[in-house]
Amino acid sequence: MNKRVVLCAAVGLLSLVGRPAPAAAQVRFAPTLSWGNDADIAVGGRLLVNLGRLISDEGARGRLDLVVPVEWYFDCSDCTYIEVTPGLILPLTIRDVGPYLGAGLNIARISLDAEGRDASDVEVGLGLSGGILFPVGQFSGFAEARATLGGAEQTVVTVGLQLGGTRNRNR
Repeated sequence: MNKRVVLCAAVGLLSLVGRPAPAAAQVRFAPTLSWGNDADIAVGGRLLVNLGRLISDEGARGRLDLVVPVEWYFDCSDCTYIEVTPGLILPLTIRDVGPYLGAGLNIARISLDAEGRDASDVEVGLGLSGGILFPVGQFSGFAEARATLGGAEQTVVTVGLQLGGTRNRNR
């Protein structure tokens, strides 16, 4: 059952991403620092791709962005724990700040290496997120909260600094 859900979600996501990108499409990278209620502190990065106006031509309301955060939780002795949460976010517009809501897949992988025995597990769930963009000099900082339903079932708080693009993309 999980394989079917993952396959359907991947095909849906690829159908959005696979279409020709507008000339104004922007790609941004953001180094991140995260805290998860189960896995503690993580470092990582996220890639954000502006998919253009897929819903409406009215301002920021019609824009969707593809976001792919990758987080490595290093407070795990004798193991490696990584989360990848590809999804779509919908930017909203409120004055100088830019709130957004999003949803996507959460893919969590843990691998253990203890006493000569190796084991690994991958869990898949639904990641729901909400955050806010705010100006930081010539860049955009962000703070985000994400909850995972099913799979890793972890709540994560992330902060980062978007590099590239404009100072506040919601204006």
